[in-house]
Amino acid sequence: MKESREKGPMPAPQSSVRDGIDTEGRAAFSIVQGFSIPAFVIGRDHRVIHWNRALEVLSGISASDIIGTDQHWRAFYDSTRPCMADLLVEQNTNDVPRWYAGKFRKSGLLDEAYEATDFFPALGERGKWLRFTAAVIRDSRGDLVGAVETLEDITDWKQAEWQLRESERRLSNIIEGFPISAFVIGIDHKVLYWNRVLEEISKIPGREVIGTNRHWRAFYREERPCMADLLVDETVETIPEWYEGKYSKSKLMDETYEATDFFPALGTEGKWLRFTASAIRNSLGVLMGAIETLEDITESRTAEEALKESRQNLLSIVQGFSIPAFVIDKEHRILHWNRALEKLSGIPAQEIVGTNGHWRAFYGEERPCMADLLVEVALDKFPEWYFGKFKKSELIPEAYEATDFFPALGEEGRWLRFTAAAIRDSGGKLVGAVETLEDITEKKSAESALQGAHSDLETRIAERTSELEKTAEALKKEISERRQTESELRRREQELELKTKSLEEVNAALNVLLERSGISSEIKGRLKELAHPRENAGGGRTASRGGSGPKSRMRSGPSRKKGAGADSGPTRS
Repeated sequence: MKESREKGPMPAPQSSVRDGIDTEGRAAFSIVQGFSIPAFVIGRDHRVIHWNRALEVLSGISASDIIGTDQHWRAFYDSTRPCMADLLVEQNTNDVPRWYAGKFRKSGLLDEAYEATDFFPALGERGKWLRFTAAVIRDSRGDLVGAVETLEDITDWKQAEWQLRESERRLSNIIEGFPISAFVIGIDHKVLYWNRVLEEISKIPGREVIGTNRHWRAFYREERPCMADLLVDETVETIPEWYEGKYSKSKLMDETYEATDFFPALGTEGKWLRFTASAIRNSLGVLMGAIETLEDITESRTAEEALKESRQNLLSIVQGFSIPAFVIDKEHRILHWNRALEKLSGIPAQEIVGTNGHWRAFYGEERPCMADLLVEVALDKFPEWYFGKFKKSELIPEAYEATDFFPALGEEGRWLRFTAAAIRDSGGKLVGAVETLEDITEKKSAESALQGAHSDLETRIAERTSELEKTAEALKKEISERRQTESELRRREQELELKTKSLEEVNAALNVLLERSGISSEIKGRLKELAHPRENAGGGRTASRGGSGPKSRMRSGPSRKKGAGADSGPTRS
């Protein structure tokens, strides 16, 4: 072969080429000519015996140009080198790896045949991928007479495969880069992908689980199907058996199911996962496997459980209120209606919780309660419904207070003092409102009675004040009159004292005169009695003064001394 290639092409007549080919071989050549797959046949001397029409089209070399030569390599390579058929004709299979390392294999169907896949850049404008098979041709006696090589253009398939691999690579990168755990299984339930996040959460490296069907180890303590397995088996009717009350069909994707469950085998204390399994189908709709994503929601679930517990505690607190109270959500639906409000309104909680009919307890027709206005953040509407009755709470943020009369409550209506406050979650989002209602009817009645008593008292006080003013005026007049009387009495007393003093002086002079006169003791005594009748009678100074009055002076007028003659005349002092 090497010598012929060095000497160049040596075309041989068709008749001489086919001398060694029997009738059965000629029939085979006719079959090769009709192949839709490109093919050529070489003899023991490596010269082309047959070059079919499909190969003419593929290579752009006509049969008339190549048959009888050993230049068949020109269709595939830029320089002289053996094709696989040449190696078989030489019966030098040990050289096959030299020329087709990593690209060939022995045929599993034919003896003395080899298959290979390779890219041929010299074929066509951009080269072509060919899957080629070379097989030894023996005559009826078993002697090697040549070799046949068939070549299948698999460029489109190879490009599709490359695109598929590129797609798989991108898919692998996407799955690997998922911020949530994910794995993919094939139709045989073996793991194809196991991303880094799942490695972290499961503590199982991908190399340990990829290629196996032991993905269940990450989630369960004993072997059982994951949701992806049920989709691969197309036994979705068995999902309730494994995920009763925990799953739902996806509203966004076909052949997709979602579930939430607790996995005690994950981590030190177990984890809550929200997982989604979806079937994977190829472009023809054939089921190829399933992908399952798993999101760790332990923190949010714990927070949710804490919130539920908090809500339950709130419910217990609200239910235990001695003050009537109700709670509504953002959609104005009643969440809680405590026992005190049941008693006040006459409406049982089971009848009203879950509805937006809380207004029925307070009004004859539908209208917003104060809690509704807070939920709607319609603070500008407060005056419209509670004009002159409300005020902003001084103790609670986003809370308002009001007092009003509710004729629909009870037989004769009720006075209520009510407070509504907004309820926000830990993120500050408005989620509802609570309204408490205090029955102050008795207090209001007491206030009314007190107000009446106060008014009556004020009237009485006014009347009594008027009476007292009149009495005071009369008393003032009386005091004035008394003061005038006392002043007159003092004046007269002073005059009397002056007169008394003068009289005493007269009496003193009279006594001196009597002493000097020779009047007998008896007459002196009589005169003293006449001068001081009250003193002698045991009277006081006033009597003495009275004794010196006109009558005394009249009695103590001119007298005669004892023994003196009646004709002695009046005595002059």
